[in-house]
Amino acid sequence: MFKIEPRDWSANWPSESYFQAVYDLDEPNQTAQSYAEYIVWVKRFYSGWVFYPSGWDGMVDQLLATKEDPVLQAWFRQEMLELGAKINSEWAKDDNHRLINSQHLLNWSDAVRRSVVQGQEVWLLEEINQDIDALLNTSVTASSIERKRYFSSARDVDERDDEFDF
Repeated sequence: MFKIEPRDWSANWPSESYFQAVYDLDEPNQTAQSYAEYIVWVKRFYSGWVFYPSGWDGMVDQLLATKEDPVLQAWFRQEMLELGAKINSEWAKDDNHRLINSQHLLNWSDAVRRSVVQGQEVWLLEEINQDIDALLNTSVTASSIERKRYFSSARDVDERDDEFDF
């Protein structure tokens, strides 16, 4: 049986009404997943769960900690809020009804980590946004969004300099 978690909602997340609207527009998903189940996955995306322990919130907090300029922090926080909402509203759907899967989430998290080390965060956010749009309009296949799409190899980042745990 699916365990429904408490309905606490962080002020750092998009409004729950945003996710309600996305859910309401996807009738095929509604046949496979209740709104309560969908919201559990929305919250897990932000808060974390066994396969993504720090969640989106943890990743954003760690990234913002690398930015000293308050203006840059605010810009980056807003961009990550919008990107997270876009990813999460699709990812939280039932496995058989979503176009963004957990492997995409892990690939994007890894790419964000690497982009910070290389100072390429702005470029990467643009790339991920384009790829999300392409996934949602089915102009690219899910399997084409691989880790190497953004950075060609593990050698692109010196793992000894990797201070992030997401």
